[in-house]
Amino acid sequence: MIRVGFVVGEFPPEERTRRIDVALSYSSTEIEIGIVGERVGVLIYRERLLPVARTVIRRYGMESLIAGYRFSGLDLPDIAANREALVENFLVRARELIREEGADVIYPMGVAQCPVHMKPLWLQEQLGVPVVEGIGAPIRMAVLLVSLGLRQSRVRWPKAIVP
Repeated sequence: MIRVGFVVGEFPPEERTRRIDVALSYSSTEIEIGIVGERVGVLIYRERLLPVARTVIRRYGMESLIAGYRFSGLDLPDIAANREALVENFLVRARELIREEGADVIYPMGVAQCPVHMKPLWLQEQLGVPVVEGIGAPIRMAVLLVSLGLRQSRVRWPKAIVP
């Protein structure tokens, strides 16, 4: 669980900072994906990580959204030294997902791909489809929930720590 604090709008001093627990980052990602498209192309680092990726996707109920999986082809420790290869491989594989699998949204699983080495907006310009990454989605969702004055349900997440 990630704890996020935000200052939202013009509030009285006692309400200026509101806290919200971001409990399920994949739920936020799934919601954003569902808003911008319906067939998701997932890019992960290496083929050997596919069982892990599928487990995460299944755990968060996103299986029905998946158009297909592709691999950027680099292990995490090698990415920084091979950024150009990462970018080239990622773009080639993402375009395959769009062209061959009908993906209308790209989801980079792994923050070293996006947003660390490639920014989502830049990728969107290159690919012509939305790119939803798993760090920005829960943060944006938290901002939205705070601005609406909402919190997670204590019925759904009774063990969540409430300040």
